[in-house]
Amino acid sequence: MSVRQKASDIVLSIISTKFIKNFSFLFFGSAASQIIAFLSLPFLTYLYNASAFGQLELFLSIGALVAALANFRLEYIIGLVHEHKEANNVLILCLLSNIIFFFLTLIVCFVSFKIFQIEKIFLLLPVYIFISAFSESLKYYQLRQENYSNVAYFRTLKVALIVASCFLMVGLGFSCYGLIFGNILGEILASILLVKVSKNFSFYDFSFNIIKQIYAQHKVLTKTLFSSQIIGIIAVRIPSLFISVLGSKEELGYYSICRQILAAPTMIAENIGSIYRQEAIRENRKFGKFNDCFSLYFIIISSFAAAIFSFLFFCADIIISIVAKKFSDGVEAYFYVLLISTFFAFISTPLDKSAQIVGAHKYILFWHISRVFIMISGSIICYGLESSVFAYLVFLTICNSLFYAYDIGYEYYLSFENKKRTLDRNVSGNVCSNTVV
Repeated sequence: MSVRQKASDIVLSIISTKFIKNFSFLFFGSAASQIIAFLSLPFLTYLYNASAFGQLELFLSIGALVAALANFRLEYIIGLVHEHKEANNVLILCLLSNIIFFFLTLIVCFVSFKIFQIEKIFLLLPVYIFISAFSESLKYYQLRQENYSNVAYFRTLKVALIVASCFLMVGLGFSCYGLIFGNILGEILASILLVKVSKNFSFYDFSFNIIKQIYAQHKVLTKTLFSSQIIGIIAVRIPSLFISVLGSKEELGYYSICRQILAAPTMIAENIGSIYRQEAIRENRKFGKFNDCFSLYFIIISSFAAAIFSFLFFCADIIISIVAKKFSDGVEAYFYVLLISTFFAFISTPLDKSAQIVGAHKYILFWHISRVFIMISGSIICYGLESSVFAYLVFLTICNSLFYAYDIGYEYYLSFENKKRTLDRNVSGNVCSNTVV
């Protein structure tokens, strides 16, 4: 078969699986939400000081860590189960887990407030954790039902409500904690609307026997996803926690603004990976078709990344002057450093979904543990040496870039080996059975 014919077959294969249509829904939904966030940043950076953004970053970092624990990453299993009744049971289990963690975190926050005199705003952490964790479960429930449009609308609406709430808080006089109050209120309103559009969801179908059967069938993947994803979230949030120790709230605020500017490409990469994984599961839980198009997929995502990040690099001065004119000096120093690691993460994130499909569970866990170990060790060393925040971010960028580069290479190798095994089985007369476990 000629290269041209093979490329044509691959493109038709992608189109036939509705990949383009589903990607378009999530892409434009993410694009709309990021445009709203980007257009609001100049006004928010004018209304709020850098310390407020630093406080928000610390609040969201702690909230994201605990929210991941609250779900035990069970939302990933929603897309793997065969029947709707099973998916409904997993979603209810996520809700029950969230309720338990709500009361646990409420007790911890109250005790910490009484003993350690933490700021009062952190008493709202249980509410944010519960809402964000359950909305994440609902998002995967919608993806399983192929309601990509609902997920896209939800993301756009959530950002719009968060931005509107942040402006409202300024009008109400919450100049210090307005960003945190706004994020919580926006999450609550958007989650309520997402619950209303969730079809066929019933609390009366819950059965512990079904949960036991699901766990027995997917226990290896459940343990791996829980461990690796929790560790992965820790890796993402480590910088925020250490910057709050190494530097001031203003410096943490500069870092937070940089992350918000770079959130658009990060969200796009996550969307591509989610659809890539979900579509492969939908295709009779076989990876063969997607394994064939891996090379083209890699070329597309790499070209896309090159275009986006070239634009961000050459237009950085203009973007920063528009978005954060008041803090341009502080933000610019961190922006270029974070841009490098975000580029590698953009390519690596979707490919990480493919590693889940082909069953590379041990590799995923090993990669996440190694990365977090190096990051925590380096962070402690930087703290001991009293390094500046800029030097600390340079260290993290080098570590993350190397890990992401290795991840890209290894997952490409996984795809090649999986394709080779598929061909060998076909030659021997066996049907390709790369089933997701």
